[in-house]
Amino acid sequence: PVVVTATRTNITPDNSTSDVTLFTHEDVKQTPALMVDDALRQVPGFNTFRRSSSMVTAPADDPEAQGVTLRGVGPGGASRALVLLDGVPVNDAFGGWIYWDEIPLTSIDRVEVVEGGGSDLWGNQAVGGVINVISKQPKSNNLQTQASYGNRNTTQDALSGDYLWGPIKLSLEGNVFNSDGWNIVKSGFRGPLDGSASSIHELFNERAEYSPGNGISTFLRGSFYNENRDLGTPFRSASASRGFIDGGGSYDDNAGDVFNTSVYAHLSTYDQKFSSVNPARTIETPTQIQKVPSTDVGGFLTWTRTFFEHHTIAAGGDFRLIDGESDDSFFNIAGTAIDDRRKSSGKQQFYGAYIEDLFRPIEQLEIDLSVRGDVFTNFDGKIVDTPSSGPASTQTFTDRVRTATSPRLGIRYDPWKWLTLRAGLYEAYRAPTLAELYRQSSVENLVLIPNPRLSPEYLQGGEIGAVLRAVPGLTLGWTGYWDYLHNPINNVVTAVNPITGNDAARTRENLGRARIRGYQIDAEYDFNWLNWYQWSQYHPKLSLTANYLRSEATLTSSPPDPTLVGRRLALVPWDTFSLGLRYSDSLLGEAWIQEQYQGKQWEDSDNHDLQPSYWATNLTLSRSLPHFSNASWLDASTAYLKIQNMFNKQYIIDLGGGIPK
Repeated sequence: PVVVTATRTNITPDNSTSDVTLFTHEDVKQTPALMVDDALRQVPGFNTFRRSSSMVTAPADDPEAQGVTLRGVGPGGASRALVLLDGVPVNDAFGGWIYWDEIPLTSIDRVEVVEGGGSDLWGNQAVGGVINVISKQPKSNNLQTQASYGNRNTTQDALSGDYLWGPIKLSLEGNVFNSDGWNIVKSGFRGPLDGSASSIHELFNERAEYSPGNGISTFLRGSFYNENRDLGTPFRSASASRGFIDGGGSYDDNAGDVFNTSVYAHLSTYDQKFSSVNPARTIETPTQIQKVPSTDVGGFLTWTRTFFEHHTIAAGGDFRLIDGESDDSFFNIAGTAIDDRRKSSGKQQFYGAYIEDLFRPIEQLEIDLSVRGDVFTNFDGKIVDTPSSGPASTQTFTDRVRTATSPRLGIRYDPWKWLTLRAGLYEAYRAPTLAELYRQSSVENLVLIPNPRLSPEYLQGGEIGAVLRAVPGLTLGWTGYWDYLHNPINNVVTAVNPITGNDAARTRENLGRARIRGYQIDAEYDFNWLNWYQWSQYHPKLSLTANYLRSEATLTSSPPDPTLVGRRLALVPWDTFSLGLRYSDSLLGEAWIQEQYQGKQWEDSDNHDLQPSYWATNLTLSRSLPHFSNASWLDASTAYLKIQNMFNKQYIIDLGGGIPK
C-alpha cells in the first residue's frame, strides 16, 4: 500500500525504505477497542507513559498518562512520537501529551505508523517516529449512526453524515462517550475514599471541501472536544476543552508540480484538582488546583515534482507558535485554605524546512535521502509566585535559541520478488515542552517537579530489515535497530519519604545518554491460498498474524546521577507480543480474536519499582444484518459484539506514591 507519512507526499512508491505498520480500514472497523490508543496497542513498539487506557486514566495521572512513544524510545509525560491527524500535529502544544478521545475510531480510515527517527520530514517530537491518523473522505451522500452499550454503564453513540453537491463535499460528525468507570486502586489498598473513576467525552467535527477542477482543491474543518473526569476520590477531578480549526488546499498543475498547504490552530484549556490521602485512605487533603490554558498556531507548505523520470523531489517548510501557562493554587498543609498562587508561563517558536530525493534508478531499487533544518526558541519564560502572606516574587528565564539538523538515508532493494531488504540511518530531536519546563503536578503523595533548565533530546540511530515471501501464503519480516538517545529527559528521584521509603518527589532531568536496541519480528499467514474454502458456498476466509518486539533501553551515561548508569529507562517493556486470528464467511460473519502480551517494565529511573508483565485477550464478532424490505432508506447495518480484556486480567499501571493502581 501507498503510505504517505513516510515521504510526506502523495507521490510514493508502493513500498517504503522506512519501517511502516499500517492499521487498515478493516482493522479500524473490527478492533474491539473503543479508543485509538487501545486499538494501537497491537502495533509492535506502541507504548504510552502509563499502561492505562485513555477511557479512564488512573487517579491524578492526568493527561501525562497518554504520552506516546514507539519502539522502546522511553516514554514520558510528553510524547516521543509525533501524532498527526491528516498531517497536522495533534500533540498538545503545552505538554506534548495526546487527547486520544478527540480522534474517534468512527472517523478514521486508517493509521500509518512509521517507526524510527522521523524528524527529517516532520521535525520536533518525531524523535521515535510518526503516527498519522488518516480521516475518512466523503464519497457519497449518506447518514451513519452507531450506538453501543457495555458493562460499567459504558456507552458510545455517534452520528455522522456526508453530502455531495457538485464540487462541494460536506461532512458532519457528533460523538459522545460516557462510562461509570472502575475503581483503579488495587484491592487491599482501597479505603472509604476510593470510588470509580468515571468520564464523559463529547466531540463535534465538521469539514467542507471545494474542488472546482483544474487541479485545485480546498478545505476547511473544525472541531470542538470536551471531557470531564472524576478521578476516584471526592476532591480529585479533571476537565479539558479543545477547539481546532484547519484550512488549506492543494494544487496539481498536471505538468508534474504538486503543492499542498495548510494553516491550523488549537485552543486548549485543562483543569485538574490534586490531593493527598492518608495511608488508611480515610482522609483526603486538597493540595493543588491547576488550570492550563494554551494556544498554538501552525502551518506548512509542501511541493513535489518528478525529475528525469527516476527522481521525485519533495520540499517544504512549516512553523508552529505556542503560548501556554500553568496557573496553580496550592493549599496549606491542612488543606483548608490556599496559601500560595503561582503562574508559570512561556512561549515557543518552531521553524523548519526540508528537502527529500526519492531516487528509483530501477524498479527493484529505491534510495531515499532527506535532510531538514530547524530553529526553535524558548522565550518569555517566567514564574510569578504570590503567597498569601509575604511579598510576591518573579523568576525570569533567559531566552534560548537552538538549532537541529535531521538527516536520513534509507535504502530498499528487492533482489527477487520474494525478498525485500531495507536499511536506514537517521537523526532526530525533541525539544522540552512548556509543561516539562514549568508545570508541577502530583500522583498520590508523589510530587513531579519541572525543570526550566532542560535541554533538547537528540536521537542517532539506524535499522536494517528484511521481508520474506518465499513460502506461499506466508509473509515474514524482521527489523533490527540500534539507537542512541542523547540528553534523555526523565523523572529522577530527588526526595524519599523517610518513614515509608516511597518516592516523595521526582524532578525532570537530562540524563546524558541512553542506548536503545532491539529487534522486531512480524509474521502473517493467509490460509486462503490453499483454496481450502472452495468446498463451501459461504466463502470462508482465515488468516493468522503474530508480532514480537524485544527492546533494551539502557542508560549508558548520567552526569546528574552516575548511580543510574546501567539502569533501564523507565516504562519501557522488555518484550511485547501480539497474536491475531481472523475468520469470516458470508453466513456467520466475522470473528477476530487477539492475544496481547506486555512485558515487565521499571516504573522509575533507579529501577526500584517493577511493574510485572500481563496477558490480555480481546474478541470482536460482527455480522451484517439483513436488509428490511419496509425500510428502503436503510442501506446496510452491522451488529458488533466487542470484548476488551475478556478474562478481566488486572495489571499494574502505576506505583506512584506507594499506592498500586
